[in-house]
Amino acid sequence: MIGRATAALWAGPRRWIIRLWGVPDINTRQKWHAAWPHLARLPKHGICLLDAGCGEGTWSLELAARRPEWAVVGVDRELAPTERAERARRSLGLSNLTFARADFLEFRPARPFDAVLSIASAHYLVADGRGAQLFRACSGWLRPGGVLVLLVPRPRDEVPCAPFLPAPFQLRDVVSGDMLRKLCVSGGLEVDSLAPVVGRFGTWAKQLSVLVCGSRPFRALTYPLQLALVGLDRLTVRYGVRRSACWLLVARRRVSAGRPAARRGGLQTDLRCDTISS
Repeated sequence: MIGRATAALWAGPRRWIIRLWGVPDINTRQKWHAAWPHLARLPKHGICLLDAGCGEGTWSLELAARRPEWAVVGVDRELAPTERAERARRSLGLSNLTFARADFLEFRPARPFDAVLSIASAHYLVADGRGAQLFRACSGWLRPGGVLVLLVPRPRDEVPCAPFLPAPFQLRDVVSGDMLRKLCVSGGLEVDSLAPVVGRFGTWAKQLSVLVCGSRPFRALTYPLQLALVGLDRLTVRYGVRRSACWLLVARRRVSAGRPAARRGGLQTDLRCDTISS
């Protein structure tokens, strides 16, 4: 579970709890459970991965710690979160991780990546009408045959919310499955899979965590119920659901006919953006 590899960032007993259990936050655990299996299938050596919209580096730090032979780059347009992520990187002593500040559509790495990861960040540009530009950028970041793993919230009428609980996140009118497929086509990407993740029970767990977030006693009392709902959700989603909170897209950059996929690069990534210095 996410957090185990970076538990050293925490002090006291919490460090050991996270080392055994992972990050307790339900939302973070759900996202990790959805995306990590696809990342875990990548080779353990020689992979260059971009975490697009890394924020404070939760995913970048965890992946770099779990895969010391990968080169991980986290990019985000906000300076303060990337500076905090860089401090965490130094604290963990991760030499295979770099953080940089750049806008998605202005980010120009000098070398292509083997994988691009985007967790709950791409939908902002899609909602702003810049989805086609974003997917072209994602394709440009990847080597031919490189993989995009993207998690985005579904449109509000597709999210199976309990009406008596607060919304699990800010509901929007993007992103539909058809829209994702069309954006992949326009960006030169081929869809490997497009799967609904976090179904009805998982969405209720999210809503419950939002309801009690301001009260530590209620968080503790309801946490077992949240976990039970998440476990039940994984069982039901496995058999297919029509509505869910999120889409998980796995797509690859097209390889031109008669042209082999580019060989994976080494562990050095020269970035044309503002690198966060040590």
